[in-house]
Formats: sequence, C-alpha cells, structure tokens
Amino acid sequence: MEDIIRERQIVYSILARIFRKEADEELLNAIKNFDYSHFDENSEDNFDKGFLLLQKAANKFSKSSLLDLARDYARTFLGAGLGRGEGAYPYESFYTSPERLLMQEARDEVMFEYGSEMLKRSDEFTEPEDHIAFEFEYMAVLCGKTQRALENKNIKMAEKYIAKQHAFFVKHLDNWVHLFCKDVIKKANEDLYKAAAIITLGLLEEEKLMFETK
Repeated sequence: MEDIIRERQIVYSILARIFRKEADEELLNAIKNFDYSHFDENSEDNFDKGFLLLQKAANKFSKSSLLDLARDYARTFLGAGLGRGEGAYPYESFYTSPERLLMQEARDEVMFEYGSEMLKRSDEFTEPEDHIAFEFEYMAVLCGKTQRALENKNIKMAEKYIAKQHAFFVKHLDNWVHLFCKDVIKKANEDLYKAAAIITLGLLEEEKLMFETK
C-alpha cells in the first residue's frame, strides 16, 4: 500500500507541474530522465500509452522546444489565438458550471477542502483555486500524509486521508477532468500535453478501480 500511495503522489505531482505553467528546463530534464522501462509498448492501458508518448516527446526535445511548448501551452490552456471558449481551460468551474464560467461554486468548494488541511494558494501562482494543478497538488498532499501515517503504523489516520482522497476524487476530479483531457488531446499540438492528458485519463481509471476495491 505504501508503494501504491507513493507512486500516486509522484504521478499527481508530475501532472500538476505540467498543467500549472509553461515548461522550463527543469521540467524537460525531469521528463528526459524519468524511468520508462516498466511501461509496456503493447499495452492498451492509457497509463502505458501516455508515459510512452511522454518518452517520445522527451526524445524530441531540442533548443527550440521551450518556445514551441510555451506557444502550445498558451494556445491549448489559455485559448490564445482560438475563438471564445475554444481552449482546454484547466478549471473545474469551466466544465461544471452551466454557462462555462470561471470562479463558480466548484472554486469555493475546493477552497474549503484546502483550508481543512491548512493549505492556501501561493502568491506566485494567481490562478483560481479550482485549477487542475491545485486539485492535483492537493491529492499529492493527501497521498503524502497517508504515506507518513502508514510509515508510523497509524492506520486510523491513514484511513482518514484515504477517505478524504476518495471524497475529493468523487466530488471534484471525477466529474470534469476526463472532459478536460479529451479537449487537450483534440487541441494540443505538442506530444507533451497530449501525453499528460492520456496519463491523466489512465490515472482516473486507476483511481476509480482503487477506490471501488478499497
């Protein structure tokens, strides 16, 4: 269980970084140096397909990659150069409010969740709190707290944090992230962002299975 929680924390953290802002050299180096050896090229699993596409993207990184990725990030996630509402906007409110508006009920709900763990938005990142990066970082935090509870043999505390993960997944991630990922796959030009979306779909599938069999 500790290994599973640790792996989930790593994946949530990687995806949060990719979706949070434009790629930099640190991110590209991390992607290049990631261990892809245990992913199966013959698998139909989104996890395998996504990470192998991420490896393909890493193999193509060059001096111009950062500029190309910045342009595609702006186009895909900010809608730069596209028509109104045409981007893959990384906010829960956009996908769950009837008129696809930002700063709606979902944002207030996740702010309450973060506050329950004494977490707040960094001054360096001014996006609304229902941005996918925040939601994934919150899940990574909960995974970290679960892992520490397991290491300390505190089963009740571990169960508490697993229950919080389950509730947050059902109430928030599971009701919009798959729609966001499908938009990213359709709209992104760069394999990095397509791969991140496919990996995220795989993560959603794995999370559903884990929580159903917990």
